[in-house]
Amino acid sequence: NKSIVLTQREIEILSFLKGNYNNKEISKILNLSTRTVEGYVNTLKSKFKINNRYDLIKISNRPELQFLYK
Repeated sequence: NKSIVLTQREIEILSFLKGNYNNKEISKILNLSTRTVEGYVNTLKSKFKINNRYDLIKISNRPELQFLYK
């Protein structure tokens, strides 16, 4: 079972996805371009080996990941 390593920014992006923010909203809050946020979302999908945002949001709600958002 291989561990997935997330950067602080990826954790931040994941927490916004968990809160149902869209890429444009996240980009404004973090002062990043929408394309940069899209890149982070794509990297997260790749790291978790999933293909869509909905599954990424489901993963962000897993009980074992809640410690990330404190």
